[in-house]
Amino acid sequence: MAFSLVSNVTTTGGANGGTTAGIDTTGANLITVVVPSYSGTAAPTLSDSKSNTYTGLTEQVVIDNRLRMFYVLSPTVGGSHTFTVAGTDSFSSCIVAAWSGAAAFDQQNGATAAGVSSLATGSVTPSENNELLVYGAMINDVGDITAVDIGTLLDHFAGVDSVNFGCGFGYQIQTTATARNPSFTGSGTFNMNAVIATFTAAAAGGATAGFGPLIGGQRNRHILNARA
Repeated sequence: MAFSLVSNVTTTGGANGGTTAGIDTTGANLITVVVPSYSGTAAPTLSDSKSNTYTGLTEQVVIDNRLRMFYVLSPTVGGSHTFTVAGTDSFSSCIVAAWSGAAAFDQQNGATAAGVSSLATGSVTPSENNELLVYGAMINDVGDITAVDIGTLLDHFAGVDSVNFGCGFGYQIQTTATARNPSFTGSGTFNMNAVIATFTAAAAGGATAGFGPLIGGQRNRHILNARA
């Protein structure tokens, strides 16, 4: 089954976070979220109006920048679906994308650098053909993520002083599993972080999302932990 983007939404957040506008996620079986925030305070929480529980991947921190990718497989979906990041003085925001066609989480990578104008996420080689690759980057202060050299830059926004950090979100749906290391370009020289995650595609006929590779002859279901 081929991946398809169902809907996406962004909140540019604020000092204590923010909530997105409502979108229709009907038909999605995977939601991915990239959350940039200030590393000098506690990490913000991520929640949504459908009471889904998200798994947080490895956060990437450089100086004051903190960036983390979250996902949920087999989520509760529907109309007027909103997403909230919250945390006192977290200066957090988020970019959300809902997808159909997912089977399982595959792998992740990330990178950080200080005083650069571009940054690659770190290389990943999907385990299977037809995987979805999602990746994000953040930039400190008032910088913006202006481009990515692989796939599609789905959304981006510039940071606002004392409000948030600049952020961008990109993706690619592969046909053949080959190594990828997408590089984000910023609007100047800043501190940058980047993350990437890959997801396998459901088999034709509709495999159930949330089940990982065969281990000992049995499917190992991913446990979705509430981590923020």
